[in-house]
Amino acid sequence: MTSYGTIAGSHSSVDPAVELVLREFTRDKMYGSVEIKFEAGRVVLVRRTESIKPANLNNREEGSD
Repeated sequence: MTSYGTIAGSHSSVDPAVELVLREFTRDKMYGSVEIKFEAGRVVLVRRTESIKPANLNNREEGSD
């Protein structure tokens, strides 16, 4: 299981709300990006941008666009 308890090997703790969100994204196998905004050292926004990745673009039916 992935641990979000430290950032880049530092010893500072991650905000519990951010950890919860990251665990949810991992559990849901999200494909996309996450933006975390800080204000005065505190997390004020977590933005999820999810992408749709087709399983296989080479197996499209002929004649469909």
